[in-house]
Amino acid sequence: MNYHQKRQDSAFVDPAVEDAGLFKGEIIRVDVTLSPQVHMSVRQDMIVTGYTSQGIGFDVLFAGRRKAAAHWLLSHLADLRADGKRSEDVRVKVQMEGAWRTTFAPDPSGWDARRRQLVAALWTLKTPQGVQTFGERVLR
Repeated sequence: MNYHQKRQDSAFVDPAVEDAGLFKGEIIRVDVTLSPQVHMSVRQDMIVTGYTSQGIGFDVLFAGRRKAAAHWLLSHLADLRADGKRSEDVRVKVQMEGAWRTTFAPDPSGWDARRRQLVAALWTLKTPQGVQTFGERVLR
């Protein structure tokens, strides 16, 4: 049995314990532009490609109980893409509250490459209904 099989279902984890595991660094606010490039982690958390205002790409992680709140955002990105736009042309500006963390993944040559990942806690964006906030503040 590996680590991921032993991991407790997030529905049975106390929110403060979940946040302690996800948000180990300083909680920051950052403006992010999200694209419809989405995939799932081995833990079935959602990972969306985000960009800084300088165009630097990174992963945005929607994990644990915040994953359900991210479904509206993902369907909104998919709707924008369904209008015939290429995924490179679809972007949504979001103000996010979360924490940076470092991950490692093999690069094309097989060496572990360091990557920065933003773990999302709370995000605000303009919707057809006005400005809305999704997710939850970090419990400390």
